Amino acid sequence: MLSETLPEEIARAVFTHISTIPIKIYIEGQDRTDLFPEFIEIRYDGPFLRTAGKNSWLMEYDINLLVQTESGKNIYALEKVCGKLYVKLAQAIPIISSGITIACSTLKTDFRQKLQINRFGKIESDINVLQATVEARHEFNIEV
Repeated sequence: MLSETLPEEIARAVFTHISTIPIKIYIEGQDRTDLFPEFIEIRYDGPFLRTAGKNSWLMEYDINLLVQTESGKNIYALEKVCGKLYVKLAQAIPIISSGITIACSTLKTDFRQKLQINRFGKIESDINVLQATVEARHEFNIEV
């Protein structure tokens, strides 16, 4: 069902879905009073809405996960976290409202959309952290 709480439910669903990865997770805009050198920041755009038929809507949203790891500890730490997120974003994500699953979003895989990792590497020469993003578009149907 289409509701005003849908953006919050999507954000909660993405957070819950990736929260099994043992690293500090922030939502974009959240205060970072504690300075963890390794973290994931959840950013998303949408939902984007379009008609899918009579009484049916197709909802899409973009997930952009910023990943930061320390560069001195393990040379493959960034790839390890990105790989875990890559697998998570390829999976269906349940969208839950008031304790009830209202939909399951799945990875959109047409020729314009893809699941991808973008590596930025060391962003400043004097700071020992590496960054990357893991990005995907998910979609689900809503009946009205």
